[in-house]
Amino acid sequence: MADLRYIYWDANPFCAIFNNEGARVKPCKEILSAAERGELKIVTSSITLAEVIRIKGETGISPGKESVLYDYFQNDFIVFVNVEWFVGTHARKLMHQFPSLKPMDAIHLATALRGKVEEMHTYDGDLIELSQKVGVPPLTICNPSLSSPELPLTGSN
Repeated sequence: MADLRYIYWDANPFCAIFNNEGARVKPCKEILSAAERGELKIVTSSITLAEVIRIKGETGISPGKESVLYDYFQNDFIVFVNVEWFVGTHARKLMHQFPSLKPMDAIHLATALRGKVEEMHTYDGDLIELSQKVGVPPLTICNPSLSSPELPLTGSN
């Protein structure tokens, strides 16, 4: 059996599913199905628990829906990484390196680097612009998809 894949999700893919955000739902559910089958793990920051608070069209999550989210985040295919010293200080360094980077995005990016994931999934264009610009090896940041995006080929044939 191949090595287990680890993919980082910021809050966007979770919100896409919980808010039934049109075309975003299918690729996110495909990834979740693969995770449920044990083919991969979804890594996320513990701050995601605070970010996934609103369901579209509502001011907040009702107590009934809160328990659904609570139970959902208990799945063992979701791995939480705490925001600790490395993540916090690395997030600050990333904000110095990329001045337009927002604090929560910097935390997600630093957490993905800490989690040593293969790629980071988001619908945040500002984060996607940083694909292949951070990490060793460079981290791929893309929209949620089970297949890695094609990387530009270098060199000649």
